[in-house]
Amino acid sequence: MYKKLEFLMERLGVFVTRHPFKIILFVLILLSFPLSHITHNVFDISRQQAAGSHHNERLVQYQAFKEEFGNDESVVLAIKSDKIFSLDFLKQLRDLHVSIETTVPFIEDVVSLYNIRNTREERNHLITDDLLMPFPQTQEEIKRIREQAVSSPFYQKFLISAEGNMTTVFIKPDVYSQVKRKTVDQNGSKKGFADEQIAQKNRSFLTENEKTQIMDAVKMIVDRYKQQGMEIAIVASFEMNSLMVSESKYDRVGTLIPFLFLLGAASIVFLLFFKRITTVAYSLTVLFLSLTATVGIMAWSGIDVTLFLPIKLLMLTVVSLGASMYLLLVFFNHFKINGDARESVIVALKYTGVPIVISDILIAASMGSLMNSDIKQILDFAAFVSIGVLVSMLLNVMLMPSLLMVTSFKPKMEHNFLIVNRFSELFTAFSMKHYRKIIMVSVILTLLSLMASIKMMLSHEMVQSVKSGQSQHLSQKDSDDEKDSIVSVELIVDTGKENGWMDPVRLKMLDRFSAYVESRIDPEAQIGKVVSLATIVKEINHALNENNESSYAVPDDAKMIQEELLRFANSGSDDLENVVDTLFSNARITIVLPQRDLPNLLNDLEKKTKAAFPHDRVYMTGKVTLHTNAPEHSVTIEINRFMNVFIMLTPFMLFIMGRIRPGIYSMIPIMIPILFGTFMIALFHIPLDMNTLFGGLIVVAFCIEGMIHTMYGFRRLYLVKEEAEDALKESFFMTLPALLLNTIVLLFGLYLYAPHSKILISCIVIIAFFANLLLSSSMMVLIAKQGLIRK
Repeated sequence: MYKKLEFLMERLGVFVTRHPFKIILFVLILLSFPLSHITHNVFDISRQQAAGSHHNERLVQYQAFKEEFGNDESVVLAIKSDKIFSLDFLKQLRDLHVSIETTVPFIEDVVSLYNIRNTREERNHLITDDLLMPFPQTQEEIKRIREQAVSSPFYQKFLISAEGNMTTVFIKPDVYSQVKRKTVDQNGSKKGFADEQIAQKNRSFLTENEKTQIMDAVKMIVDRYKQQGMEIAIVASFEMNSLMVSESKYDRVGTLIPFLFLLGAASIVFLLFFKRITTVAYSLTVLFLSLTATVGIMAWSGIDVTLFLPIKLLMLTVVSLGASMYLLLVFFNHFKINGDARESVIVALKYTGVPIVISDILIAASMGSLMNSDIKQILDFAAFVSIGVLVSMLLNVMLMPSLLMVTSFKPKMEHNFLIVNRFSELFTAFSMKHYRKIIMVSVILTLLSLMASIKMMLSHEMVQSVKSGQSQHLSQKDSDDEKDSIVSVELIVDTGKENGWMDPVRLKMLDRFSAYVESRIDPEAQIGKVVSLATIVKEINHALNENNESSYAVPDDAKMIQEELLRFANSGSDDLENVVDTLFSNARITIVLPQRDLPNLLNDLEKKTKAAFPHDRVYMTGKVTLHTNAPEHSVTIEINRFMNVFIMLTPFMLFIMGRIRPGIYSMIPIMIPILFGTFMIALFHIPLDMNTLFGGLIVVAFCIEGMIHTMYGFRRLYLVKEEAEDALKESFFMTLPALLLNTIVLLFGLYLYAPHSKILISCIVIIAFFANLLLSSSMMVLIAKQGLIRK
């Protein structure tokens, strides 16, 4: 079969040498369509997008929650002071509150001690107004407010810390984006009720750009008040999101800076081997066109460029430059002998075209197997890489030979080829002499890695993904130590019937559940505050019973509950809308909790909620659940798909090697680096997150490309020379420079783009290099000596 493929590649080489300018023109015309769409690409860096596609159940629940109850995200300011209840501090807090309301865009509400709900009874009327209204003017008034705040269970661990030395300001963003709303307002036309309903359905949620504008405005205000001596910090998951957005905004341009360094390192390698500037120019041209065409195709198909763009660039760089190196090496090796560019192009395509096509199709198919993922970022990654690798393959076997044909080269001695020859002789002698020992050591490593892989950790901590040097990260950690509670999670309990939450039995169950959660103390984390319908009911009952301590409870009479809630609604407060739907069938429970050990904490809370309300529909939602569960869920699923890649590789290798046993043997050099990586993960307790997983996928692509070129070249040469040593030497000569190039690019690229896992990935890359170089050759020597290589 491989003879037919080589014949087809040879015919392609003949065609290219006859019509190089036509092929160059044809390729440029073909690429003009995707290149014309490159400016239409959307840089979607939303963490919500990372949680999944529209088929993801948690994402659907979260969107429904936001439409019913509003935005669960908040920017939280933690203010530390030993004189919270003093006139000077309260004036400063009021000024801060007003500054936020009047300056920060896209916000729905600001809640602090300045305007927190104050529920009380006056002359048999339930009144809800702001705690500091009217604003106190004397120390006596402040003392009364302090007593009221400290004695209220509602304020504790919500706006005031248990020690009374910290208060918080909650900034609640709008639910929906202002973009479309501005467009409608500028139109100025009157719309009917039906049109208004359609407009509401078409509204999109607050964009990351708008969130960034919120954070920029908040930071300016915080910095100004810090200069005035206020000890204030920004805490909460919304701040973490904004930090990630700001970093990715830098990545839109900043990604190109390390990428240029990466290309510089690759260019130096090309110059050292070929000493011709044209080799650098042509290789980078193929790479650049592959990348831009891929981005254009993604833009045309509606696939966004996401936070994983650097990893995608790195993988395509490895595949594209590696293929270019293989082809150029064979071309110039023949050109220095005969000086005939036409014949050299035909020979280069004949002997390298088949492994280039096979390896690239195999890499594209392997990455394409991830396209059934529920995680949008993974689906985009798989699509980008699959498309990019195929585009790179076409350009390397069509455009690169055409460019070589239209260039006038002068034959010269390639002294660096002599160095490659010496290394080829060295590795050949070592592999021929110690091939059994190399295979034995590899088998031992494989067995150890398999035993260790069952101990792999699956974790994804949001705090770990943010640079520890950032001030926001420190603020978050400081707040974690001070207040214990910095994020919130939402639990929805749906009774399925109207007025289901008017039932005192169910409300008492909710109250007991809240008390249990608030009192729960874990060695790693302590729960903060629980806010629900039961909180408001107890607060109303407390106010209507002269603030008697024993009256801070859920009444036993359903009619009394209904009457109290009606009076509360008529008092002017709309806070009921935040905790229960209009039919009182669907209730929201907000739990403020720390980020430490968050996945385990959320799983435990969800189980306890379902146990507390066994007859109701219960689910957990909120932005934090998307952040926490999606990566953990995706890593678990993608590891299974990751293993399927190896299953899919097997029939391909059986086809390439022509027999079952050689095909199975050929899989070992690919598996060794990955299994060794799992060994290191288990040994050093390294968290296996999405970044590490994508790094592993790049190593798989590196192994596939190197292994196919090594083994295919050996098999072809062995059938001609019938001597394992000669075949091995020439095989090393054709693969060593490309393997070295890809190793350097990978090490350099992973250091730039994945510094948090650089030690792990670097070790895997080095193991992959030697596995491709020594283990693949040892396997081929063993196969040859067993007489398994036949025509």
